[in-house]
Amino acid sequence: MEQVNRDNQSPVRESKRNDRILTVTTPVYWLLLTGLFLVFAGFMVWACFGTISRTVSASAFYHPGSTDYGEIIALIPLRTGKTLDTGMDVVVNLTGYNLQEYGNMKGSITYVDDYTASIDDMRELFEDDFVINAFVQNTPCMTVICKLEEDAESGNGFFWTNKKGENLKLHDGTWAYLTIIQETIHPITLGIPQLSEFFGRR
Repeated sequence: MEQVNRDNQSPVRESKRNDRILTVTTPVYWLLLTGLFLVFAGFMVWACFGTISRTVSASAFYHPGSTDYGEIIALIPLRTGKTLDTGMDVVVNLTGYNLQEYGNMKGSITYVDDYTASIDDMRELFEDDFVINAFVQNTPCMTVICKLEEDAESGNGFFWTNKKGENLKLHDGTWAYLTIIQETIHPITLGIPQLSEFFGRR
């Protein structure tokens, strides 16, 4: 008789156990899991299709017609200059012109000197010891020249990210601030270098 009673109670215990399992899977937990999944999916999309850039900043000089290689000349510390190469993209902000108002210009490196620039080399480019001293500051430098992206419809002949910049009258000797893009990669390749060839580097 006692054995029969224990058997009769087992379905009740089993039902309570199932209730506890069902309690865990409430809508709140499903929403939490869905949110975590969406965050992870968003991160993976960014990691695969987003990009990050490794850049170098430098001061430069707008000096059109001085060389066959371009209009923007920079004397860059030797250690930094050795990491640069022709073809690298450059973002150019002219000093004295509000970035939000005028935008910036774009270009690319067309010349990187193989040797340290001498004072005589610098004088041939700038003909101004004040400019040379501002660049050098007792640090060995090498010459880097950039060609600006042209735009036939622009008032000054160059592409600008803001229409107002197209109407600027550019002056020889205007200082510029360069952002040189050394490399653009997909974030996922940082964690999985083997994917670099699949996604490619720019």
